[in-house]
Amino acid sequence: AVETVKEPVSKELWAEKDLQKIWSSFSSRIPSVTWVHDSAPAYAIECVGDALRIVASGPDAAMRREQLYAAVFEMGFLFPHPRIQITPKPEQVQAACGRTGQFTARVAKRGFHLHTMHPSEWVNGFLMDDLSIADDTIRWLVRNQQNVIQIQTLRTSNKKHLQRALRLAREAGLEVGFSAAFALAQQKALHLVPIWATLSDRTWRKPLRENLNKIISDYEFDFLGAEMGTTEFTSTNVERTLDWMEETRRILSEHGKNLFIKIHTSTGQDDPKYGNYNFIAQYAHPSVGVLPHTVMFYSLSDSPTPVYGRKDFSDIRDFMLQQRDRRPTWFYPETSYYVGMDIDVPIFLTDYFTQRRADFDEVVKSGVSGHLTFTTGQELGYWLFDWNVALQAWPQAATDPWLALRLLGEDVEVWKQITSFQHEYFSRKQVIRMLSSSNLMDEIAWFKPIHDRTLLKDLFGNKRRLKTEIALLEEAIAAEPPLTGIRNVELRAMLEVTSIRMRHALAVRKIILGDKKMHWAARASGLRSQAFQLLKQVKTTMNRYPQSLVFRRGENATSYDEGYGATAVKLHFWEREELMAQDLARANNPFFMNMYNVWKLLF
Repeated sequence: AVETVKEPVSKELWAEKDLQKIWSSFSSRIPSVTWVHDSAPAYAIECVGDALRIVASGPDAAMRREQLYAAVFEMGFLFPHPRIQITPKPEQVQAACGRTGQFTARVAKRGFHLHTMHPSEWVNGFLMDDLSIADDTIRWLVRNQQNVIQIQTLRTSNKKHLQRALRLAREAGLEVGFSAAFALAQQKALHLVPIWATLSDRTWRKPLRENLNKIISDYEFDFLGAEMGTTEFTSTNVERTLDWMEETRRILSEHGKNLFIKIHTSTGQDDPKYGNYNFIAQYAHPSVGVLPHTVMFYSLSDSPTPVYGRKDFSDIRDFMLQQRDRRPTWFYPETSYYVGMDIDVPIFLTDYFTQRRADFDEVVKSGVSGHLTFTTGQELGYWLFDWNVALQAWPQAATDPWLALRLLGEDVEVWKQITSFQHEYFSRKQVIRMLSSSNLMDEIAWFKPIHDRTLLKDLFGNKRRLKTEIALLEEAIAAEPPLTGIRNVELRAMLEVTSIRMRHALAVRKIILGDKKMHWAARASGLRSQAFQLLKQVKTTMNRYPQSLVFRRGENATSYDEGYGATAVKLHFWEREELMAQDLARANNPFFMNMYNVWKLLF
């Protein structure tokens, strides 16, 4: 059974201790904190001689704590990454003396789903062996005014370690989500109903009750986020699934916990009576919450969005708006996708910056009650996208779409050109089909493609399509704005790698075209070497989790054998495409340089 906390730490005491950690890198005395129970949330920064005091007011501890962190922000402390703190100069703090203000979050529930099905720093931090990663991540969330965390749990999780990590989150005052599945078993998902028990109304009830009660007994959490289907693409009997929801809701409610259903974005699972299988939670008890999901760097308003067999996310948006007044509804978008799409390729997609901002505005405008960001890792510059989303909850973000970059000291005008270019070419003109990489699921005929693209093998026999892709890449390269104004070394390096990737994708297609084949093969290899040197420098100087599996290969709790950074730094997908372009037999073989174990993925 779970070890319960006998004397819970109050939100206020936790924040005072955290303030000491923040101030440890600063030269002056730690501020005193005065907590004032008041109906109006507010903060005040008071200075008398060398003494500094923060007055945090509000009707409850959570709101008072928000005011404290707003005052810390006002003095110039920033937390763009769990292991990056920007500390102001003493004169900046002194200049904040006498300031008052009020923090009012733009949305009630805001936080992150850490997708530990994929090999990231959080697999070590929450599922395996490094509690310091969990602690730093939790503090990053609280310091950036987030109030929800959800952990993807696996059957292979280290039970005691996960217990401790979840306890840290609850002690920090976060609302904690425990992510599991009804019957989905892929990628080691922890599930309530074994596959043999899904086929009959007589067999599922006992294992579901036993498994759910064991989870409740073993772990401290506030809500359960449940996956539907036996895979992302295959459904279970609709009415039986609704019974699972009701039984799970009933048991959870007896323990003061809530149920949320993840609304998958996959298509082609229509029931003649209930319609889209992914939307059947609309028929559940009104206390059952929903997490309408979008994938990759696309927004609710983007078109085209050629992923999972769809054209856009209008149905997800409509479902979200229909459910917002009927049940707890939190929008559930992504800031990284992992499997050959972005962070492990690697390419640095600035639509994760602009389109997540646009969707957050939509959530606020529409009165949706929550925003839960699905993220698979923050290294290789992807911390910018998560920090930007976290800052969208701040009132300052309502009038400043570029708040994160401005706080980093970046030239916003330079970034406007880059983000406009990427959105026009990568998203609208679909250069992303050539920059991201096909993977085993895309290339095996009986799998449903994740992202629509023309496979390299098909370009050998379709010269018209090949020349169209070459022309589009040449157009994009010619239109690319300069990167010289990017000040952050890591972000500039990742944008340079992305620029090189465009040229590499072009060289790969020139190899297939056949003119000067050896020249273009050498060109592609040389471009890969340039990107490798940039990534090697990023890994050497900015590996913030050296004990984690981010940049390493080895056994871990997930279905994957190496961290996303390891795949990225060795440019696995780039080299694979070069070799496939030189040999049709390789291009026709989905298992050529395959890095995925199908058995591990399925089970």
